[in-house]
Amino acid sequence: PLQPTTDGQLGGGRTIGYARVGNVAVSLSFSPLFREKDQMSVAELARYDVINDSLGIAIDHPTLAVTPAFGIRAALNEPLGTETRYVLHFDDINAPEILWSGPAESGTPLEAAIPLGAAHVVRFRAGDPVILTAIGGADGNEPEYSIMIGNVNQTPAATVLLNYMAAQMADDLSRYEQPRD
Repeated sequence: PLQPTTDGQLGGGRTIGYARVGNVAVSLSFSPLFREKDQMSVAELARYDVINDSLGIAIDHPTLAVTPAFGIRAALNEPLGTETRYVLHFDDINAPEILWSGPAESGTPLEAAIPLGAAHVVRFRAGDPVILTAIGGADGNEPEYSIMIGNVNQTPAATVLLNYMAAQMADDLSRYEQPRD
């Protein structure tokens, strides 16, 4: 069944792309991101509303805010070279459209939920590749390696999920009651 999971993703409703280069495996999911409204600022809630409106998604849940997002996971507990940060982006790294950036030396596997702007959702739905690049080098700003994260069914899978979010998810969420302590 479709339902929010403990990490804010939609269990049973996501599309996932994988990439493996050498001993590095990366997964990128595209799914709704759920957040408690009372833990968000007015500006964050307004941003979600603008994104959803532009994508034709109408969600009016009393306690949950929802927006399309990427979830990235990689077993990169420590840098493979001199990288100091990772960048998730569209386009070539020399002129990237950056979706997210995070530190390379966290000591834990790379994992992040990334709310997407409407333009990013449109690009992903159109089949544009998403790339994870390690940045470092002598000056700290050189690309060390890049991994393109693909999904053979990216366009149709993203379309089905967005159609679900626009047409049925609000009804499904209205039947969902969040447990309260």
